Amino acid sequence: MRTRGNRFWGSLSGFGPRFRSSLWTRPTQFPRMEKLYYSIGEVSDIVGYDPHVLRYWEQEFEELSPRKNRAGRRVYTEDDIEVIERIRYLLKDEKYTIEGARQALREPQTGYELQKQLRELRDFLVDLREEL
Repeated sequence: MRTRGNRFWGSLSGFGPRFRSSLWTRPTQFPRMEKLYYSIGEVSDIVGYDPHVLRYWEQEFEELSPRKNRAGRRVYTEDDIEVIERIRYLLKDEKYTIEGARQALREPQTGYELQKQLRELRDFLVDLREEL
């Protein structure tokens, strides 16, 4: 008897594991509305990680410290989301350890900033091509 998860992955069986894993590595490319503050659930959806991961990263990285509102709930700004994306890049793409990522966050952001600018340029060019 197949479970729900197998039914979904079974429908993608012809595509191979690289395609299936890439389904979950692209959440930051979805458009998001510009707001001053985001809740932890909204940030979780934007970056593709569960809220408990974001809370853990708050404990491990002093650069990530979202403010809390009057009700005591975390509110994230665009800057906080950029720090989260940088942490994700260091841990998942560059395969840093937590300690290594901590040290890299304290250093100048040359490689990461360049990659971010190139990604923004690519998005702009894709939008421009669609308009033509």
